[in-house]
Amino acid sequence: MKTTALGAALLAPLLMAWTIPAAGEAAGPAGKLKVPDAKVIFCEALTPPESGVCSVGSGGTPLKLPGNALGFDTVYQGGEVLVDETGLILYAGCGADRPGDLDVSGWTRIDCAEGVVSPGLINAHDHQYYDQNYPFTDFGDRYDHRNDWRSSDDISAPGDFDQTKVAWTELRQVMAGTTSITGSGYEFGFLRNVDAPWWSYPLFDDSLWDVFGGEYPVQIVTDTFPLEDPWEYQQHTDCDDYTYLGRRKN
Repeated sequence: MKTTALGAALLAPLLMAWTIPAAGEAAGPAGKLKVPDAKVIFCEALTPPESGVCSVGSGGTPLKLPGNALGFDTVYQGGEVLVDETGLILYAGCGADRPGDLDVSGWTRIDCAEGVVSPGLINAHDHQYYDQNYPFTDFGDRYDHRNDWRSSDDISAPGDFDQTKVAWTELRQVMAGTTSITGSGYEFGFLRNVDAPWWSYPLFDDSLWDVFGGEYPVQIVTDTFPLEDPWEYQQHTDCDDYTYLGRRKN
């Protein structure tokens, strides 16, 4: 089987692969990992690639991903993750415990012996048309409400609807292991934009739905300021007491 060595950066959009410390650095007896707040099950010793974090073999569309697989509260050292041709995760655990009806012969194998096979990260709240701004200088001011800094002369956070910049911010998140986002902005082809506009379906099927359960696509609709105009009103003490640009509302 011909294999190609890949670095962690190339694998980040698919499975998030990181190297782990060598056995002598953070492993227990017989090379078993020590992971705080997680149970470690030693499945088998895997052979690392000659270079890089992972190596990829030829095969069909389904994927077999041997490595240190992360479960809900368990690390399967030398375990595996199986993904079918639709992207559905079929199994995560030790190869020896794999269900007998799962035939992985002919599947593409991505070996990450010293890497971590992790679920993709979800960015549940972002504003991608503002992500291009540089970090602000700390002037020492402290604010009680976001409308205070929004009207400050010291802070400028303009929006930018340039789609190349949105693509840039999504690509940064892909490289960090993010797979899905609710970002109030979209550049299709990088992250799964679960709040994608209705007109993008089915060209870009990013909506939140269970295709296997027969559900229809559902668009997540967000409203940043659902109550009143943010430039006019802000809550001062309780629901009956608001200020109007610093003045008490009549």
